[in-house]
Amino acid sequence: DNFARLNATLVLDYELSFNKSLSFELQLAHQAYENTQLLGRNEVGGRVIYRWQNSFYYNSPWYQVLSNVSYWDFGKQQRDSTLYTQQAMVSARLTTIISGSLGIEYKVRDSESRVYDTQQGRLFMHLDYAWSDSLSLYSSYSYISGDAVTSVQNTYCNGLIETSVYYLLNASDEIEADQILNEEYCGEWISYRLPATTHSLVLGGNMGFGHSSSVDLSWLYASVEAEGNTYQRNIFQLSYLKAF
Repeated sequence: DNFARLNATLVLDYELSFNKSLSFELQLAHQAYENTQLLGRNEVGGRVIYRWQNSFYYNSPWYQVLSNVSYWDFGKQQRDSTLYTQQAMVSARLTTIISGSLGIEYKVRDSESRVYDTQQGRLFMHLDYAWSDSLSLYSSYSYISGDAVTSVQNTYCNGLIETSVYYLLNASDEIEADQILNEEYCGEWISYRLPATTHSLVLGGNMGFGHSSSVDLSWLYASVEAEGNTYQRNIFQLSYLKAF
């Protein structure tokens, strides 16, 4: 499917001292899908970020801890969710043009349906390369351990039953009829939750225009491995960013 996404973020920064800062963010977003329209969602969230630095050499690291709460409102109540995220990260300049960061994250999703209640732990790393004053390239890798949710067609449009999914459903922690896919498509669809391991890679570039605008192009590859289920996903995203 194809999707379009609109984000707006209000940031309030407070400098506590020359080496400590506190930020408050309010986030609003809307994501719309071309084909499966009920998967579209509205998002509202807030986060608090505390940053500090202990030493003051050129390569001295910055430390950051983050707490985030957000709410997702879908076309069907089944997927409506509140998400809680805790994150800790360290970042530093490696050279005059390369910077990097390492972090750890824990996320909990509390949904209207138990099948979409998930918990995940994530380890991640980023590398950024300043190609020029206006162009930067970036990459990231994440290792995620926790729950994964997906959907499968249990009954075809002609009424035939798909028997090969029984093994997946037996291995699942939770199973429930998928309200959105059952309304959008023919046949019968089931959502199920499994413990899974996910590896994801992001490669991208950001081109700045002036002091407040940029265009961002990125590619996300994700590989998910769960008991009896393995799949890969590619997402290409083009974004226009504007600061006020």
